[in-house]
Amino acid sequence: MGQLTASFVRGVKPAAKVRFYGDLHGLRLRVQPGGSKAWTQRLVIQGKRRDLGLGEFPLVTLSEARDKAFENRRTARSGGDPMKATKTFRDVSEHCLAMDAQTWTGRTEATTRSMVERYIYPKLGGVPVAKLAVHHVMDCVEEIWLTKNQTADRVLQRLTRTLDYSIAKGYRNDNPAASSII
Repeated sequence: MGQLTASFVRGVKPAAKVRFYGDLHGLRLRVQPGGSKAWTQRLVIQGKRRDLGLGEFPLVTLSEARDKAFENRRTARSGGDPMKATKTFRDVSEHCLAMDAQTWTGRTEATTRSMVERYIYPKLGGVPVAKLAVHHVMDCVEEIWLTKNQTADRVLQRLTRTLDYSIAKGYRNDNPAASSII
């Protein structure tokens, strides 16, 4: 399997169906029909074949993806599990909230934090962010959708923001909150 180049990654065009382009250490560039590009890695971890998400291009460069793939492979070959270092939703959310708070004014931080602690953390706080699915998103929003529609909308926005951030950091490949329709 040949090595990818930065110019190839920038210029590769989408096809009619998902395409994968391989690199070193099980690293692959996934190109969607719509043109989005993301890094994945196929590894054998403790005897099981696993696919890990390493983030979207261009937020994660070829060089960064290679470095992460190399570290993951080293960990797996020594018997470790690179997936165990996965962040929980709370871990990612707290970092995302801290970043966002730098631009907020007035009571925005207090009201956002209160909403997150009341409606999101009890259900998703301890869930690994890489394992979140649409049904987790629905669990947070569904019961308040009819009675507190505006709050439900804000909860969905916060979930979307946090999961977008987790994609940028390479913790997952997709955003199940963006595809949730209630």
